[in-house]
Amino acid sequence: MDVHARARRTGLILAAGLMLGAFVVWAQDDNQGSRDGLIVRTESGFVRGILEGHQRSFKGIPFAAPPIGRLRWRPPEPAIPWSGIRDATSFGPDCIQDTGPGAAGQVVPEGSEDCLALNVFIPDSADADSRLPVMVYLFPGGNQFGNPNENMSALVKRGVILVSPNYRLGLFGWMGHPLLTREGGGTSPNYGMYDQLAALRWVKRNIRRFGGDPNNVTLFGGSAGAEDTYYHLADPLARGLFNRAIVESPYIEYGAGKLQDTEYAGAAIAQTAGCGPDTPDVLGCLRALDFSTLTSAYYLFSNGQNGVFFDPQGWQPGFVTIDGITVMDIPNLYIEEHGSVPLLTGHNRDEDASFLDLPCPVNNPFFPPCTDFGSTQQDLTNLINNGNIFNWNPFDDTTLNLFHRLYPIPGQTSPPPIVPPYPSVYRAFVDWRTDGDRGVPTRTLAQAAAQHGRRGQRETHEGDDSGTTVYRYMYTHTLEDTEDPFYSTYQALGASHIMEEILYMDFLNFIEPSYHPTPAEVVLSNQMADYWTNFGKNGDPNGPGLPQWPRYFADSENMLILDDEIVSAAKVRSREIELQTQIIFVTNHDGYAPFFPWSLSSCTGVCEQELQFLFSIGFTIPTPNPINPSWEVPWADNAANLAGSPLPATPLDMPNRLRRSPLFRRETCSGNSDPIPSGFLVTVTRCGASPR
Repeated sequence: MDVHARARRTGLILAAGLMLGAFVVWAQDDNQGSRDGLIVRTESGFVRGILEGHQRSFKGIPFAAPPIGRLRWRPPEPAIPWSGIRDATSFGPDCIQDTGPGAAGQVVPEGSEDCLALNVFIPDSADADSRLPVMVYLFPGGNQFGNPNENMSALVKRGVILVSPNYRLGLFGWMGHPLLTREGGGTSPNYGMYDQLAALRWVKRNIRRFGGDPNNVTLFGGSAGAEDTYYHLADPLARGLFNRAIVESPYIEYGAGKLQDTEYAGAAIAQTAGCGPDTPDVLGCLRALDFSTLTSAYYLFSNGQNGVFFDPQGWQPGFVTIDGITVMDIPNLYIEEHGSVPLLTGHNRDEDASFLDLPCPVNNPFFPPCTDFGSTQQDLTNLINNGNIFNWNPFDDTTLNLFHRLYPIPGQTSPPPIVPPYPSVYRAFVDWRTDGDRGVPTRTLAQAAAQHGRRGQRETHEGDDSGTTVYRYMYTHTLEDTEDPFYSTYQALGASHIMEEILYMDFLNFIEPSYHPTPAEVVLSNQMADYWTNFGKNGDPNGPGLPQWPRYFADSENMLILDDEIVSAAKVRSREIELQTQIIFVTNHDGYAPFFPWSLSSCTGVCEQELQFLFSIGFTIPTPNPINPSWEVPWADNAANLAGSPLPATPLDMPNRLRRSPLFRRETCSGNSDPIPSGFLVTVTRCGASPR
C-alpha cells in the first residue's frame, strides 16, 4: 500500500473514530444529560438550563399537570412528559393572581392557571455526583400573590442547591366547598399545600440528577412561605420529604381556619358568583368561571356587599385550613405529640409596622396616607380595640389594664408600668401588634419543638438534648443608607416585615433601586446567608468566623439578635409575648373570650408558671364569666386549683382527629349532618373521612 493510500485509510479510521466517539457521547447524553451540566434528564424529559455567573439555572420545569378544567380544585396530577429537550432558560408564568385594587369589578388578573413549575439553581462547580444539600424555598405573599422567580445566587454560591416552586394562590389554591369536600374524600381546601407536597416529591425523585442529595432537604420561607412551612410540620403527608425547616416571620396560629368556615366561605362565594345550590352541576359551574368573576364574588362576599352573606370570621383565600388530612392540628400542638424536624425560627422586631400607616409627617410617595396615632393612653386603647387584626370585640378593662402595664406610653402612672415607657403611642402599638401577630407563633413553635418528649414538664434545660434542636432569632436591623431619598421612611418602618429575607438574599435593590447598602449591612447580609445555608447543610447555623448562635431551650429562651452587631440574648420580650399568648389562645374564631385561659385548664402542673405570671401582673378571673355565663366553672383565684379545672364540653367534629386545638368549635359527628345555614348550602356529612 503506497503512502497516500495509507494516509487515506488512516484518515478514514480517524474520522470513523471521531464519529463513533461523538455517537458514544450523544448516547451518554441521551440517558444522563450533557457533560457541561446544562442538559439534565428529569422523570418527564430533558431540560436545558443556562449558565448565569457561577450558577446553573433551570427555570420553569413542570412538576405537575396544569390544574385547569376538571383539575381545578383537585390535588395535582403528574406532569405531562415531553419529547426532545425542553428549554428551561426563562421563568414560567406566575400562578394567576389579582394585581388590581382589590374590589369587585376591578380585578386585574396576572399570570396563568397553568403555572405548576419550579426552578432549580445549582453551583457551577456541582456535578451529578456532588450530593449537595437542597433548600426548597416557599415565597411570601399571603398565599394570594407573589412568585418564586428570583435569582437565588446569594445562597447558591455557598454550596447548596436552591429549588423554588410555584403553587396555586388565592381562591384557586385555598378555597373550600362542601361538594369539593365530598369529592375530595373528606377535605376540600389546601390545594396550594398539595402543590408544595408535589414539588417536594419531585425533589425527592429528581434532584440527584442535578447533583443534590434527596435526603438532605430544608424547607424554608418567610411570611406566607413560613406559614406554609409551619403547617407542613403538622402534615403527615409531608413526613420524610424534608429534613429540617426554617420558619421566618410566620403568621400562623390564627391564620388557620376550620374546615366548616372554609366551606361556608366557598359556598357563599359560589352562590354570589351564580353557582348556588339550585345549579344542576355546582362544581362544573365553578370550574367554568373565569378568574375575574370568581374573585369579584369573593370581594362582594368579604365586604358584605352581596346583601345576603358576610364573612364573620375574617376568612381570606390564602389561609391554611386545619382539615385533619393535610393539616392535623395547630402545629405546635401536633409537634408536642409527634415531634419536629430541626428548626430555625424567628421574627423581626417591628414586623407589623409594614401593615400600618406611617406616623405623620412622612416623605414617601409609596406610603401616601400618614396617620396621627395620638399621644394619650386612650389613643392607644382605641388603636388596640379598633386596630387589632383578629376581628375580636373590644377588650375588657381588665385585659386593657394588663396591656397598658406592658406597653406604657410617656408619662403614664396608672396603671403602673412594669417596663420602661415607649417613646410614642405609635411605637407601643407596633410592638403590641408584632408581639401578638409574630412573637406568639414564633415562641410557641420554638417552645413546642424544644419540649417534644417532655410532656408533664414545663421546660427542657440547657444541655438537655431530649427535645428537637431549635435555633431562634430576632432581626432588629433598620436600613442605614442616609443618602437614600426614603431614609426617613426606613427609620419609621424599622425592622419590619420580610426585611430579613431581603437582606440575606441580597435583594436590597428590591426596596429601592438607588439603595446603597453600608459596609456594615454587606457584612450582616453575608453573615445571615452563612447562617441560613449552614443550617441547610447540617442543621447547625454556626460556622467559622460567625458569632456563636446558641441553641434554644425552653428555660433559657436563648436567641440571636441580628443587627450590625450580632449578639446572643435570652427571654427577649417573653413577658409581653406570654401575655398575648394567653389572650390569643382563648379565642376560637367565634368571638372573644376575655382573659380566660382555656388552653391552660386542661394541663396538670405544667401551666402553673404561666398562671403565676398572669397573676403577677394583675390577672384576675371573674366568676361567672361576664361574656358567656354558660362557661361558668369552679374557678379559684390561685394557680394550683385553676390549673386543674375542667374544660367545657367540646365534642369532636370528626373521629380520629386531635382534640386539643383551641381554635376549633367542634360539633358532634355521630352520623349527623353538619349544622350549616339553610338557603344556600347543601347538606353534606363528612364523618368517617380518612387520609389519602
